[in-house]
Amino acid sequence: IVTDINIITGTTNVKVGDYVNVGDPLVLPFNINSSGEKVSVEPMAEIRGQIFVVSKCELNRYEYALKRTGNLITVYNYKIFGFNLFSGKAKNSFALFEADMYNEYISDLLPISRDVITYYELQSIVVEHNFEVEKDDLARKSVENAYSMLPQHTEMLDENTETTIVGDKMFACTTITVLG
Repeated sequence: IVTDINIITGTTNVKVGDYVNVGDPLVLPFNINSSGEKVSVEPMAEIRGQIFVVSKCELNRYEYALKRTGNLITVYNYKIFGFNLFSGKAKNSFALFEADMYNEYISDLLPISRDVITYYELQSIVVEHNFEVEKDDLARKSVENAYSMLPQHTEMLDENTETTIVGDKMFACTTITVLG
């Protein structure tokens, strides 16, 4: 909301009390001379207003995640001069998995190395979030996000955070009002 306008050059495009958005032209790049003609100028003004920064965060009651089962298979592939000598017999039979791989030299005299690939079996699980337990964390994230969007050199006027639950979702909405 525009609270104060001091035009230096240009023509105002807003008035005190107007709601504006980022990118709205506040001052137009012309003046009108005594003959009623537009004269191009570099627009300059001092404009102050109340700035509203809004942050919204949400959390689903149910979330799908992947978890390691504890089952794993390790496969070794031996190489000399970077060429495969032979591979281990184990094969990955997991439907869902993640893999870690690294290479290690096993001889200081010969360029013999092996790739070690470990496959970890994963299972899909459903995580149920407890809204009462996680309410404060969601609100904190919303507040932190709102503060990260604040413009510099502003004066704090108000901060408000509300959390609501709609069905299987919880929402946190923070509105910060500053004068800038």
